[in-house]
Amino acid sequence: ACLDEDDQRIYDRSLMDYWDIFAIEQTHYDEGRETGFAEGKELGIAEGKELGIAEGEKRGREAGLVEGKELGALEMLIGLVQDGTLSLETAAHKAGMSVADFKAAMEEGSSKSV
Repeated sequence: ACLDEDDQRIYDRSLMDYWDIFAIEQTHYDEGRETGFAEGKELGIAEGKELGIAEGEKRGREAGLVEGKELGALEMLIGLVQDGTLSLETAAHKAGMSVADFKAAMEEGSSKSV
């Protein structure tokens, strides 16, 4: 309020310059933050996919090993029944199956080998 017209104009101009610079800096900051967020999101998605695939492969291998062991044990029991070492009922019990299911597994196994 105490400034003359020239000093007031200079003051107003410097204030406008300050706010222009502030707005430009804020815009660049916001744009940089948005770009960084988008790039970070893309990298995170890619990394997440890689981790998901690796976890899926690991779980698949583990499930395959378990299934393979179970099939191997079943094949062994079927072989023991076929050569007369084990009774059908005992082999079915050891396999955790009903006699009917074990017989079906035996038939399925013999049809695959033909």
